[in-house]
Amino acid sequence: MNTSYEKMDEKFEYIQENLNMASKRVAPLQSLSIAAKALETRINRAVSPGLALLESFKLFESLQRNLLEIASGLLAEKNSRKRLEKLIRYVDCVDKLKEAIVCISRESDPAIQKLQEVVEFLSRTKATDRYRTERLRETLITLKAICETEVDSMSFDGLLDEALLNLQDEYEGLLKKLRHQNIGEHQGEAVDGKYLVSNSLGSELEVEVLRRISETLAANDCLDICIDMFVKVRYIRAAKALMRLSPDYLKTYTPEEIDEMEWESLETSIALWIQHFELAVKNRFRSRKEPLQPSSRKHHGRNGLARVFHQDC
Repeated sequence: MNTSYEKMDEKFEYIQENLNMASKRVAPLQSLSIAAKALETRINRAVSPGLALLESFKLFESLQRNLLEIASGLLAEKNSRKRLEKLIRYVDCVDKLKEAIVCISRESDPAIQKLQEVVEFLSRTKATDRYRTERLRETLITLKAICETEVDSMSFDGLLDEALLNLQDEYEGLLKKLRHQNIGEHQGEAVDGKYLVSNSLGSELEVEVLRRISETLAANDCLDICIDMFVKVRYIRAAKALMRLSPDYLKTYTPEEIDEMEWESLETSIALWIQHFELAVKNRFRSRKEPLQPSSRKHHGRNGLARVFHQDC
């Protein structure tokens, strides 16, 4: 019995020695494995923002194709309502395209910085093989080049800029189609002996499209252009309304010629008309205050007001 126990003890000691020896040999490998996993995690964390940036670029390309497809359908559409509906889709796509560009601009610098940090770390510590370091360095150089050349062109020279110009044209065209309620003119059907005045500003869809285009243009630093176009259209309407005060002046210009007037000329003309109108009203009031002066009634009476608007401005 004792002999058997001694033999078993010897076997256990031998096994223990083998285990200790194996543990000493495996310990460095275990440390290397932990270090390799830590390095892999660090590289993956550095590469992940770059991969997300590439996905944003893919989304941008997809939105560009979608925008071109909607634009071609918009040009071919003849039905006004369907065209307005497609125009809303066009505005939605422009908004998404802008969001994609903003996302790319926001993600580009952190992605480049993370990748640059890991490349510098690998080059300094030589924690991985040279081939892998070179691949990461080439990826960094390529990503930098793409961001430097593409991000600015996306915002200022690409399809977004062209789409914003198209929206400006659509915005001005829709503004010209709108008609305000004609005050003093009876429109519609008579109810209980009274005429109901209909509001012909535009359909709800037209107003909605104008609102969406205004918001999109304002979000892309084009608010001043929206205001300029709105004022220009209203100036043309005001010019035509002021011209109605002088029937003779209507014969000098056709409505088409008014539409083709230069912006500066139209603005100057309206300013002069307003000044003449104020002068005529003041003189009219003065003639009312001085009824005993024949000269006032002669020069600033009813015919005097009309004569002011007969002048060629």
